Order: sequence, then structure tokens, then C-alpha cells
Amino acid sequence: SAGDSRGVWHLVRGTGGDITASTCVESSFESRITVLTGEECSSLSCIPANFNSCTITWSTVLFQDYYVVVHGPNQNEFGTFGLALTSTPSPDNDVCEDGLGPIPLDGRSVVSGTTVNATVESGIGSCGVSVLGPGVWYYVIGDGSNVTASLCDDSGLSTFDTRISVYDGDCSASAGGLGNLNCIGGNDNACGIQASYTWPSVEGQRYAVLVHGRFGETGSFDLRVMSKNNEIPKGADGFLNQRQ
Repeated sequence: SAGDSRGVWHLVRGTGGDITASTCVESSFESRITVLTGEECSSLSCIPANFNSCTITWSTVLFQDYYVVVHGPNQNEFGTFGLALTSTPSPDNDVCEDGLGPIPLDGRSVVSGTTVNATVESGIGSCGVSVLGPGVWYYVIGDGSNVTASLCDDSGLSTFDTRISVYDGDCSASAGGLGNLNCIGGNDNACGIQASYTWPSVEGQRYAVLVHGRFGETGSFDLRVMSKNNEIPKGADGFLNQRQ
């Protein structure tokens, strides 16, 4: 905390990803960094962050303002400094309109992804499960049979408590964005803390699949999608722990 020490304030706007502020390269004193946010200076709150000596990293909300204060440990410690700011970008499929796909319905095509630095969807309600954590988007094209999107995998590459929500509709900005989506359903904890969801598809229909986390959790995952028409014989693949 800046406390009673002398400090200089900087305004930074959130990118939706992680931002790192550092005075390590150029500082003539024992510099420290505090990050705060809020609507008014009289009611700012300190951001919990990963602090390491002269560097601090925190997760940001897109377009939210953050106040970065460079200061010393006390009033007698001050000097000149250089402040470097770097941002870790959000995943390419952070926005529904940029969803990756179509994912093959063969059950053997593994799509590795991450929700780290993704944003929490605003303006979208619960769909099978509540949407509280950062998420990334994919899409599949229905073939007229039951389709399963699964994060259940024996490799253990899904590193957090995952959820899946599935929608139909056009989420492009020109069509009305997320407000034009219709919830099909979702799942949490189909196999341990991993999610898997099955729904009856319409042939040729596009479905948006949102992979997100429970209570804000983020991490990496492996996603596989299979339709009933492409069902793999029992014992031929570990994916058959799906829920139909």
C-alpha cells in the first residue's frame, strides 16, 4: 500500500487480460507499486495482485479504469523511475462472434484451449449453469443426431473446474450479439469437476459452445465433440465416458 509515502499516479484502462506494471529497469530508489480501482478517488479499493519486488501483475476487466501508484516504502524514500506497462492479450476466441470452428463431430479431434485472460460475458444469463467465469467460444454444425461436447479426458489436461453452455442463434454484432442467442443447455461436473453436455441437434444448425469456469476459475482444457451418427465403438476411444 502507498500509505503515507510519496507517490505518482497513472491511469490505465483494462484490456480484459493481465497487465504487468514494472519499475525494475529504471528506478533510482526502492520503488513500489500499488494498483487501485473505483469510481471516485475517495472510495478506491486495492486490487489483489501478484507482486514481486518492483513488478506487479493483475487481471483486468475490459475498459475498466485502474490507478497505478508508484511510491516508496516511506516518505523518505523517493526518486526517479521508469514505468513499463505490458498486457497479455485475451484468447482469439474470447468473443462469441470470433468462435473457433466448426469443430468436427468425430470425437477424435482434440481442441486444446485456455480461458486464461478471457473476459466474463456480460449481458448473458445462466444457460444450464450460471455463467460467472471467463469463457471462450467454439461452434459446431449439427448433423441431426445427439451431439456431445465434452471436457472429460483421461489425460487430465483440463486444469480447472469447467462448465459448458450451448446456444443456437447468430451472435454477430449485426444480428444483435449475445442477446440474439437462445440457450440450449449446459453442464457442470459431469465427470469429476469437468463438464460434458449432450443435446439433440438439427442438421445444418450452427451451435455456439461456451467453455467457462466455476466461480471465476480459469485454466487450460481439451475439448472434444462427437455426434451419435459418428459414435465410436466401445473400448475404441477414451472419449466414451460421455453422458448421453
